[in-house]
Amino acid sequence: MTEMIDLCKKYCVDKQSGLIRNNKKPYYEHSLRVGDMVSKLTDDKDVVIAAYLHDILEHSNGTEKEITEIFNDRVSDLVKEMTNDKELIKLKGKLKYLTDKMNCMSEESFLIKLCDRYDNLMDSGSKPSYSIETTNLMKNIDRKLNKTQRKIINLINSVITN
Repeated sequence: MTEMIDLCKKYCVDKQSGLIRNNKKPYYEHSLRVGDMVSKLTDDKDVVIAAYLHDILEHSNGTEKEITEIFNDRVSDLVKEMTNDKELIKLKGKLKYLTDKMNCMSEESFLIKLCDRYDNLMDSGSKPSYSIETTNLMKNIDRKLNKTQRKIINLINSVITN
């Protein structure tokens, strides 16, 4: 497993090299933190790899085909599930789109998305509007939650309220 994780970290850094987040730090640092967090919550190798790669399709020139060829179909499917559809966001509005997406996504992608949200909130470059959006998302989660998901939602809510 370590070899594949090292490969996905390298792929992530290579693909996101040169991209900068609002906090003026390299984009890949966020992706690596999300992957590291997910790796502490599950032993599912594909889910951990997808967590490291969760923003590749949105924030790099990485492709679905590449991810499938280097990793596998399941990893590619999870990353694709994490990727926002800009046209649907325009059509539904961002909050409605994200609420629907989070309520319907697989357990694996939902875990990654929660860790992604948490890390984004912890980011010093995060805009106040992101906290408001996340507050509204957390209020609108309408799905059965497992212990780990509840734990991350509690972390998210504690960041929002502090």
